[in-house]
Amino acid sequence: MKFGLMLLIFFITSILLVFITIERNARVIYAKQMHEIKKSKIQIVSKKSYLRTRKIYVPERSCSLAREEIKSILLKEPLHFESNDSRFLGKRTLIKIVKIINHIKEDVVLSILAHTDAVGTAKHNLSLSQKRADRLKKYFINKTNLPLVVAIGYGEVFSLKNRLIELNLTRIK
Repeated sequence: MKFGLMLLIFFITSILLVFITIERNARVIYAKQMHEIKKSKIQIVSKKSYLRTRKIYVPERSCSLAREEIKSILLKEPLHFESNDSRFLGKRTLIKIVKIINHIKEDVVLSILAHTDAVGTAKHNLSLSQKRADRLKKYFINKTNLPLVVAIGYGEVFSLKNRLIELNLTRIK
């Protein structure tokens, strides 16, 4: 009996010691755990902030302003094609025009008017100008968000507009 009583007292004492130890250290342990949790959340947030990129604001243009910008670009750097071919050479000019068109705030129709020189037959020049206009139409459809693109090849009909490409923007009402 004495041994059983001693064992019971030892067991109760050890439980009390464990309870007192936990009670004293629980606040410290809890504070450390909370600090680690807060610290891990701060690190996640800071990791996300490094992945964010700043969006560059580009104001939307009106149709008339875009039309004037495109005309001035085409005056400085006209679109050129390979001789007797429909491959265009002025990629930088086209990229500038696409940027302007993609920032138009209204729905517009792009009309591509292609002219050729008088070298060759009229039928061949008409076909060549239409191929050039269609090639540009395909390019603008792929690179812009325009609802409608119209391509017209005039051939050598307007001899004053020798090998010229015209781009006209018309607002949809």
